[in-house]
Amino acid sequence: MDSQELKDTKSELRQVLKERRKALSLEARKMSSELICKHLIQLLEKLEIGSSQNHLAIYQAMKYEVKLDYLLEYAHNYAFSVPIVLGPRQMEFLEVRPKVLLAPKDQQPDFLAKPAAKASIPEGFRQIHASEISALVLPGLGFDKQGLRLGYGGGFYDSYISEHADELLETPKIALAFDEQILEGIPKGAHDRPVDYIVTPSEIIKPIF
Repeated sequence: MDSQELKDTKSELRQVLKERRKALSLEARKMSSELICKHLIQLLEKLEIGSSQNHLAIYQAMKYEVKLDYLLEYAHNYAFSVPIVLGPRQMEFLEVRPKVLLAPKDQQPDFLAKPAAKASIPEGFRQIHASEISALVLPGLGFDKQGLRLGYGGGFYDSYISEHADELLETPKIALAFDEQILEGIPKGAHDRPVDYIVTPSEIIKPIF
């Protein structure tokens, strides 16, 4: 598959997956998100990531994505950071307290209220270095059981992981997904990075590379 065919195939898959995810009812997304967060906490404990010194790099959920409210409300033994977009294929993580992440959007700084928009690092937020991250929790549109992830096409996570490959070598990359987002296969590009685990409402998938 040449580069244009790969691009077209991924574009078509993204549209299908967006519609599939959008078709889930609000209640179904809420219940599934809670189950996913419970499974995530179980996985982190199994990986012995559970002390107050552990730092989780998570994401600020956009519409229709797996929500992390349950994790933020009940996983009190973690510090959290979320990405801030600084430019094309460029992002960093900032430490944010759970109560700020759970606040209504009109009470949040712009980089949280509009997580996909370009922003500057605001005062009062500490940038987290990749070496501080105990687990990297990723969103996405689709995944397969080989660990391949189909994002939104911006390349932010793939670029971040590549840029900090040495620091993140032993850091678990954990994707969260509804069951409807799991595919038989996803076409792989040269820069695509597989995840180590995929957490769904019904199972925790450990890909075999």
